[in-house]
Amino acid sequence: MRVEALSYVRARAKDLGDWASFGPGLLGLQRVDKSSSTMAFRMDDRKQRIIINADGGEGIDVFGWEVKDAAALEALAARLEAAGVKVARGTRALADERMVKDLMMVNDPLGNRLEIVHGAAVAAEPFAPGRPIVIANAGGLALGRMDWPRSIPRFPRRLTSARMAWLV
Repeated sequence: MRVEALSYVRARAKDLGDWASFGPGLLGLQRVDKSSSTMAFRMDDRKQRIIINADGGEGIDVFGWEVKDAAALEALAARLEAAGVKVARGTRALADERMVKDLMMVNDPLGNRLEIVHGAAVAAEPFAPGRPIVIANAGGLALGRMDWPRSIPRFPRRLTSARMAWLV
């Protein structure tokens, strides 16, 4: 029942225009979806990894962390609730928007919204980078491992059994 990987990140932006060129041109992301207020990108085999929400703000809005399956999601929810952490269950509509089978939400002690998910959708077509890049699977490398500095309370490490990993 441990967190396996970073599933997605949702960031806030004042305007999607900059991300239309920054994502593919600089980061090498593949743009896969755009509405009037959001833009989504791929960086590997998943249908989406980075979602930009043009709500006028700045910074990271949501971290989506993936567990192995539904049983692991339920076990982690029970463990968090037993430790006094408020857990909110995600709606079917939110799971569809995040392209996962199921999710729950918690806030860490610093106020960050964490969505714990399972069953992230895998794309049928291969990843097509926005520029030439070296491809690395985010699920098993730097973006796929939780690294919690010692200054952050033990909440994530103790309750999610996250593994520490630094890639230098």
